[in-house]
Amino acid sequence: AVTLDILGFIGFSYRIEVQYLNMDLIVYYLGVLIPFVPIYCIALAIDWFFVGPLAKNFAGKLTNENTIFIKKILLISFFMVTGMSLCMSFLATIAEYGLKSGFITMFMKTELKNFIMAFPLQIILVGPIARFIFFKVFPLEPINA
Repeated sequence: AVTLDILGFIGFSYRIEVQYLNMDLIVYYLGVLIPFVPIYCIALAIDWFFVGPLAKNFAGKLTNENTIFIKKILLISFFMVTGMSLCMSFLATIAEYGLKSGFITMFMKTELKNFIMAFPLQIILVGPIARFIFFKVFPLEPINA
C-alpha cells in the first residue's frame, strides 16, 4: 500500500492510503475535491454577506433607474469580480505563502493573475450563461400599471 498526504486549504491535511497503483486518478480527484468543500463554503459566505451587498451598493450609486441594463450588469460584474478576487487571493496567499516578508508582493501577484482570469471569464462566458439560464427559469413578466 502507498500512503499519500494531501495538503488542503488552510492547513487541512488528508491521509489517503492507496491499495492499488491504478487508483492514482481517484486519489488525484479526491485531493482536489476534498479541499474544495471548505474553500467553496468560505467563498459562498464572503459572496453572500460581504462582497455581493457591497457590489450592488457601489453599482447602485453609479446608476439610476434610467441606466441601460447592460451597464448595470457590467458594473455589478466588475465589482463582484474585484471583491471576490481580492478576498480569495488574500486567503489563498495566506494559505500557500503565510504571513511572512514579501506577503504584499505575493498577494499582489496572485490578485493580478486571478483578476486577469476571472473578469473576462465573467463577462464573456459565466455571466451570459447564468443570465440565460436564470431568465429561462424565471422569465420577466410585463408590469401592468
